[in-house]
Amino acid sequence: MSEARIWDISLSLGPQTPVYPGLPGVEVVWMRHWSLGDTSAVSRLSFGTHVGTHVDAPLHFVQDGAGLDRIPLERFVGRARVVDLSGCPGPALTAGDLQQAGIAPPNELPDILLLRTRNSALLGEAQFRPDYVYLAPDAAETLVRCGVRTLGFDYLSVDPPKDPVKAAHRALLAAGVVLFEGLNLSVVPPGDYFFVGLPLRLEETEGAPARAILLELQEARKFGIDKTGKEVNGG
Repeated sequence: MSEARIWDISLSLGPQTPVYPGLPGVEVVWMRHWSLGDTSAVSRLSFGTHVGTHVDAPLHFVQDGAGLDRIPLERFVGRARVVDLSGCPGPALTAGDLQQAGIAPPNELPDILLLRTRNSALLGEAQFRPDYVYLAPDAAETLVRCGVRTLGFDYLSVDPPKDPVKAAHRALLAAGVVLFEGLNLSVVPPGDYFFVGLPLRLEETEGAPARAILLELQEARKFGIDKTGKEVNGG
């Protein structure tokens, strides 16, 4: 296992951040800067809500679904499992692929499940890669039946590109699953961790960029969290 005990699994936001086709990227404009003779530096930041590592709330594909500001904080933190599916050729991850990895009823899973595929190797490229692995509809339905409440995926969408149906999104979000997309899991070994993924606190939106990290369970204890992912009273 890596010597690191805390992993930053977020993408850096900047002009080189890959963006899903048709969505706005990241723009940084300097309003003041030392090079302009100013006495301070101030920038203006513009981006879409689904850029880089981000959260999809049910409202994204469910009419009258919960917006980001209605999701309890408990859905963004807790014990999580990283499952290695990088050996699956794709392009679609199926229910059968998940079953071979132990993701199927009645197996007990943490509320937060992070899927590492060969996509993580693509996230360092500035250009969008349409050959990414995505979730087949039966895989999304399996995750719902397994009781997963928060799902992390390592590319910018769980559905295939140019797909008008968005079956995986709709199955997950209709069931109330909170979806993290664009997680960089390339150097994270499979196993159980403590996950923290906090989106921007935006009102009445369907999504937002997020900063996500993983802590080894032993490391999490330093922050008052025991190995089960629960808070330790009294430190």
